[in-house]
Amino acid sequence: ESVTVALGGDGADELLAGYPTFLAERLAIAYQWFPRRAQGCASWAARQLPVDHGNLSFDFKIKQFLRGAGAPASLAHQRWLGSFTGAEIRELLIDAPAVDVEAEHQERARQLAVGADDVSRSLALYQDTYLPEDILTKVDRASMACGLEVRAPFLDTELVDMIQGLPANLKLRGRQGKWILKQAMGGRLPPAIARRSKKGFGIPVARWLRGPLGSLLDDLLGEASLRRQGLFRPEFVARLVHEHRVGWVDHRKPLWTLLMFQLWHRHWLSGV
Repeated sequence: ESVTVALGGDGADELLAGYPTFLAERLAIAYQWFPRRAQGCASWAARQLPVDHGNLSFDFKIKQFLRGAGAPASLAHQRWLGSFTGAEIRELLIDAPAVDVEAEHQERARQLAVGADDVSRSLALYQDTYLPEDILTKVDRASMACGLEVRAPFLDTELVDMIQGLPANLKLRGRQGKWILKQAMGGRLPPAIARRSKKGFGIPVARWLRGPLGSLLDDLLGEASLRRQGLFRPEFVARLVHEHRVGWVDHRKPLWTLLMFQLWHRHWLSGV
């Protein structure tokens, strides 16, 4: 018989600080105590690292960390996960909106968790944005395309209310996220499962963009196409593509985002 219903673990990371970005948040607090000269040296040293287009390579993680390390916690998470900073969005768009998207993001964080500690405020943002707009959307589309219904027991309303009332140190303790969950399941799961590091759903985007997706980049992000569309500055996008192709900078996140937007735009708005 075919499987039609499955249980998923979605929600646990957003409720219990399971993402590596929560450890990065703690490291960023220490980083912000460094003198400006030391921070500048760290940034310089990171830029000297050779680019490795492997999935979540060391240099990618270091450089991505530094993108958000000097920002307030709520904004740091956005820069670590996102593709563009507010300044980069203004540079990318031909008619950039007057709104400051990063200031708007921080205000959203303040309103979600008034008076909360940094970890709880960051968790509230993940629950309000990343979980419904990315994680659950992805799982729903991928599973339903195969006729599979995935249920999320961690998002039971009573369980969510209980977890949200717990202090942050029961969620993130030392270098371990989902601390209370791991304690609760310690006698029920094999140690190799309970203690293993987090494994995401990474794909070799950086390499694809330099290889099999190269012609698609030229088609959708080429100068002629962008000038006809009138949304993105061709010279800015051309620099991203060139630097990625020659291996100077790993631009996997912004280029993948732009490529997916262009495919969506072509399908739904261009009538192609």
